[in-house]
Amino acid sequence: MSDSLPVVLRLRKQSVDLAQQDLARATAAETDASALVRLAETIIGDEQEAACALDASDGAVEAFARWLPGARQRAHSARSMLESTQAEVGRMRALLTAARQALETVEALSEHRQTEREADVARRTQREMEDSCRVRDRPNEAWP
Repeated sequence: MSDSLPVVLRLRKQSVDLAQQDLARATAAETDASALVRLAETIIGDEQEAACALDASDGAVEAFARWLPGARQRAHSARSMLESTQAEVGRMRALLTAARQALETVEALSEHRQTEREADVARRTQREMEDSCRVRDRPNEAWP
């Protein structure tokens, strides 16, 4: 019977690699979303400062008042996207943890089987040595 453990081990390693790549992509998306939130908030703050300046015209204040609801909506959308990407990062971390645990389980099983094989070889060698000693110590006509 052939041992499928090396194949399973290779597949588990590939699963870990893929999970790491997925986490990297999710983390990059989270970084981008976070930057977008900061940008939206910065723009709103800058525009509000400009509209509230002592030298701002009534037209600038009115334009800001018309612009602000849309800007707030865009900022809200950016925050929602950030929350979504943060959730995805959490999910990817959990998947990576599960993949690593599965790999560790297969590695432990592989090590256990290797230890069993080594113990079997040692027992077989010991039996052969004991059998050899018994044959040598037995009175036999073929021995001088």
